[in-house]
Amino acid sequence: MPPRQPRKKKPLPKTDIAPAARPIAHEPQTTPEPVRPAAAKVDGTAASTNPAPAHTWQPDPFVLMAVSLGPEKDSPRIRLYRSNRLNQMAIKFDEKPDQQYRTQLREDGWRWREGEGVWTKQLNRERRAAGQLQAERLFAEISDAIRGDLGLEPQRGVGS
Repeated sequence: MPPRQPRKKKPLPKTDIAPAARPIAHEPQTTPEPVRPAAAKVDGTAASTNPAPAHTWQPDPFVLMAVSLGPEKDSPRIRLYRSNRLNQMAIKFDEKPDQQYRTQLREDGWRWREGEGVWTKQLNRERRAAGQLQAERLFAEISDAIRGDLGLEPQRGVGS
């Protein structure tokens, strides 16, 4: 019996996409996400040029609580933020608080971040919920005390 001749291979169809750039059949085809700063300041201004996660369903950091420090709608506010990406809490005052409140924040482990203009506290990875609850209680205590100093009733919650 004569030796078998190797089969001729059929040429692959030509495409205008380079082989490395072709999508794999089981991977979803996506368009590139726009690049946004990864370390945005609390007020929304950019602080870095690192790309953010592809899918964001809510802003990060986001407001948990906001309290007005005056009777008018446009009165200064105090806001409590939570950042899941940075795993931290942040408190932002529209106006500089009295020294006693800054001391209270510092004694509770909060740090002043001049670049962002906020007080921040890292959350413990194993006890995030407890850390957030503690931050919410301190926020409520300080906001109620400031409102009391101004002769206003205690008030809590987003949009108040």
